Amino acid sequence: SQVKYTVAGPNITNVQWSVSGGTLQPPGTQPAYNATVNWGNAGNGAVSITITYANGTQESATLCIEKIHGPEPVIGHLNQHVEIIRVCKNTPVYFDNLSTNGGGSSIIHYLWDFGDGSPTSSLFEPSHSYTQAGTYEVTLSATNECNCTNSRRVIVEVTESIPVSIACKSVVCEGSKETYTANDPCGGEWEVIGGTIISNTGTQIEVRWDHVDPADGFGYVMYRSKCGCAEWTTVKIPVVISAGQIKGDAVICTDKQYKYSLPQWPTTSVLWSTNDPSVQLSYTPHRNEIMVKASQSGTFEIRAEYV
Repeated sequence: SQVKYTVAGPNITNVQWSVSGGTLQPPGTQPAYNATVNWGNAGNGAVSITITYANGTQESATLCIEKIHGPEPVIGHLNQHVEIIRVCKNTPVYFDNLSTNGGGSSIIHYLWDFGDGSPTSSLFEPSHSYTQAGTYEVTLSATNECNCTNSRRVIVEVTESIPVSIACKSVVCEGSKETYTANDPCGGEWEVIGGTIISNTGTQIEVRWDHVDPADGFGYVMYRSKCGCAEWTTVKIPVVISAGQIKGDAVICTDKQYKYSLPQWPTTSVLWSTNDPSVQLSYTPHRNEIMVKASQSGTFEIRAEYV
């Protein structure tokens, strides 16, 4: 990261800066009250200064720096890391958030910029539709508890073709059979992730949701028209499964907070608990998440009951 440092005081005629563990940008004309440092990899560093005053005396000081790991934001689509997403205009794009803490503290805030001048979003995994054809740069910024922020970008290419919509049920249960219909007069091809197509009439399919990834908790229905939009139209389906998988670190440090989560299913309430009374559980604004802090070493369980 890049950090600006400032020296303040009367009768300063010269300031000499030096840095270890980073790169010092040229401070410019003297007296150089400000210096900017591009810090390198995580570890230890230092900023040292020597100040010369108008009466000829000098003073030196060193500021020790701990360079911590920042978050690693990753943008996905269909639960896969991507660099380019292609859709037709007025078609929802379902962004997946595959970010990790990068070995640092827990991520506490996300910010999505869709690149088209529309309002930003702080949702974990938003969707967005583009009303005009073109190429857009989507940026995901992640901020951790230590206020370190990193960003990642992907390109969304939007074509002018007539969009196709898919009629479907919003939330389904694992093992259920559901029908999905495309408003397309000429038919097309279907693909499903997390389920099995058991019937296909061209513009309508029936799906059994029988192999959803328990860590993701969503299925994906995709349709591509033979005569309309040449790109895949995708619908992200929340599939509430009987045995969900809790995401989070298996090994943690004492007296530090860590985030654990279930898939973010709509309208689902989650009750979190632990078998160790010394472990502190703190709820977040998102009902599928819990912050965990252990005050002593040992082994404990985190449980989640959801309805």
